[in-house]
Amino acid sequence: MSRFMRWIFRVFLFSLCCLILCSGGLLSPSRGSNPPVRRNVAATLAGHSEIQRYWLRRKDLIIRGKTIIGSKELEEIHRVQLDKGIRNLPIFATLLVRESLEASRRKAFEEAVALCKAAQKLAPGLSYGYFALARVYWSQAKHRLDWVLAEYVRGLVVSIKNFKYSFIWFTDFFYLSGQSILLAFFLFSFVLFLKYFPSLIESLARSFRAQVFQVILAIMKIVGILLPFFLQLNLIWAFLYWSLIFWVFMENRERFMLGFFLILIIYVPWAMDGCSHFLDHSASRLLHIYAANEETWDHDLKEDLIRRLQANSRDTNILFTLGLISKREGNYPKAKYYYKRVLSNNSSAADAMTNLANVYLAMGNVDEAIALNSKAIDMNPQKASFYFNLHRANSRKSSAPVKADSSIQRATELDPTLIHHYLKVESDNMNRFVIDETLSAMSLWKDGIYHLVGTWMDPRGLVSVLITPLSKRVRFVSPLLFLGMMVVFSIVAKRRGTVRKCPLCGSPSRRVFPRRIEGDFICLGCHRLFVKKEGLNPKIKIKKVAQVRKHRRREELISRILSLFSLGGGYVWRNYTVRGVVLLFVFSLFILRKVHWHGLIRNAEVVPASSPLSSEAFFIGLFAILYYVSLRGISRLERRKQAMEKVRISL
Repeated sequence: MSRFMRWIFRVFLFSLCCLILCSGGLLSPSRGSNPPVRRNVAATLAGHSEIQRYWLRRKDLIIRGKTIIGSKELEEIHRVQLDKGIRNLPIFATLLVRESLEASRRKAFEEAVALCKAAQKLAPGLSYGYFALARVYWSQAKHRLDWVLAEYVRGLVVSIKNFKYSFIWFTDFFYLSGQSILLAFFLFSFVLFLKYFPSLIESLARSFRAQVFQVILAIMKIVGILLPFFLQLNLIWAFLYWSLIFWVFMENRERFMLGFFLILIIYVPWAMDGCSHFLDHSASRLLHIYAANEETWDHDLKEDLIRRLQANSRDTNILFTLGLISKREGNYPKAKYYYKRVLSNNSSAADAMTNLANVYLAMGNVDEAIALNSKAIDMNPQKASFYFNLHRANSRKSSAPVKADSSIQRATELDPTLIHHYLKVESDNMNRFVIDETLSAMSLWKDGIYHLVGTWMDPRGLVSVLITPLSKRVRFVSPLLFLGMMVVFSIVAKRRGTVRKCPLCGSPSRRVFPRRIEGDFICLGCHRLFVKKEGLNPKIKIKKVAQVRKHRRREELISRILSLFSLGGGYVWRNYTVRGVVLLFVFSLFILRKVHWHGLIRNAEVVPASSPLSSEAFFIGLFAILYYVSLRGISRLERRKQAMEKVRISL
C-alpha cells in the first residue's frame, strides 16, 4: 500500500470513529430501532382523549381476537391527528414500534411490517420507525440488504432533519469532544513526564555534585516540582506545570503542542460552562418550540411559552409558535394577534404571512387571504405551500378559476409529493384544508447558535478567564501566569540552549549534533563513535555500545507498553507528536463514549435501549481495528529505526 493510500485510510478511519462515537452509535440496529419511551405513558395518553379512546378500542379488539393490528382504529387515530394539526405522535408511534419488534420475535413479519409502517405514518418526522422497519426486514430476509439499507438511509435523513435529535447529538458531541481534549492532554503530559523526568533527575544529581550555589539552586528546583501540591492545583494544571518544567528538554513539536494545549485547557472548560448555561436557560425553550411545531403540546407547554414571551416580547419564534398553536386549537382571533406581532417585528417573514392568510381564510376573509398569499409568493416564489394556499383561497371564490389552476400547477411543479398528499384530503377542517408552515430546524439552529455564541463572545468572559484564580491559597495563580511561564522558559531555552536527550544512548546534553537522514540530534560521544568513526579506547567503545543497546531495549519496551495502554502514547514517546496526539484524542473519545454509553445529555423522558449488544459489538470491533492499526504502525517504526541503528552500531 502506498504512503498516500495509507494516509487516505487513516483519515477515513479517523472520520468514521468520530462519526460513530459522537453520534451515539447511530448505525447500530439496537440503538436506532429501540425508540425512546416516556416514563409516564398514562399521563401522556390523557392529553389526547379522542386518540386515547380509539387506541383503547384497538387494544380491546386485539385482546378479543377480532383484529390483528387494528387498521381501522389506526386510521381513525391518524385522522384525528391531522384534524388537530399534529405532525408527529411520538408516544403512539413508539408503542407501535414496540409491538412490531415483539411480532418480529414471534416470526409474524407481515404484522411487524404493517405496524412499522403505521408508526411511520403517525410520526413521519421521527427516525425510529424507519430503523425498526430495517430491523424487521433484516430478521425477515437477510439477503434483501437493499430493503434494510433503504430504510436505514431514510431513518438517517429524518434524524439529520429532526432538530431534537440533532440538538442532542450536538450537545453530546460538544461535551464528549471537550472532555476528550482534556483527557488527551492528561495522557500527553503523562507521557512527557515519563519521558523527561529521568533527565531532570539526572540534571539535579549533577547539580548536587557541583558548587554550593548549584546545590541551593537544585533544592529550589525540587521545591518547585512539589509546588502544585502546596497550591492545591487540580490534576490538569499540575501536569501542565510539570510539563513546563521539562520545557528545556522538549523538542520543538512538543513545545508547540504544549502551547496549543494550554490555549485549549484555558478555553475548553470555559466554553463548556457557557454551553451548560445555555442548556439551563435556553435549551428547554428551543425544545418546547420544536415540540409545539412538530409534535404535541399541552397546557403547561403553552403556559411556559407565554411566560417566556412576557420576558421577551420580541421573540418571533415564540410568537410564531403561539400563533400556530392558537390556529390549530381553533382560536383564530388569538392566532391573528400573534402572527401580526410576528410581522410587525419582521415584515419579511413569509411563513408567518401565509399562516396569517390561512387564519383569515378560516375567518372568512378570503380577499385578505389571497392578498397575503400573493405577497408571500413575491417574497419566496420557490415555496410550493404558498401556491397551494393561494389555490385553496381562490377555490373559495368562484370568480377566479384560471388563477387557481395556475397556482396549483406551479405548486405541483415545485413539490409534487406534498401537493398530491394534500389534494387527496376531502375535509373542510382548516388544519387539513391548507398547509400551515412550521419553524424549520434551520430556524431553530440559528436561534440556538445566536444565544450560544452570544454567551461565548462576551469580551469580559474572554478576558476574565485568563485571570481566574486556579488556587484557593494563592489568588494570583491564574492561566495568565502559565502563559508568562511559557514565555520565560522559551527565552531561557533560547539563550542557554536546549538540553536534548540523545536518541541513541539517552544521555541529556546541550552540545548535540544533527543527523541529516534521521532528522534528530545526538550527543558528542555518539557523534564521535558512530558518525566520525574516531578511534576511541576499546573500553569506551564497548561501554557506549552497551549503553546504546540498553537504551534501545528500554525505549522499545516503554513504547510498546504505552501503545498497549493508550493509543498514540507510543508515537508521542517516539517523537511523532502530532500523530500521537491525534490518536490520543481518538482513544479518549472511545473511553468516554463507553463511559457515557447512553449519552452525556440525559433526557428525562428517555430510557436506555433494551438490547445494546450489537451496538457494543460494533464498538468493540472498531476499537480493535484502530488498536491494530496503531500497534502495526509502532512496529513498523521500530523495525525502521532498528535497521538504521544497526548500521550505526556495527563497528
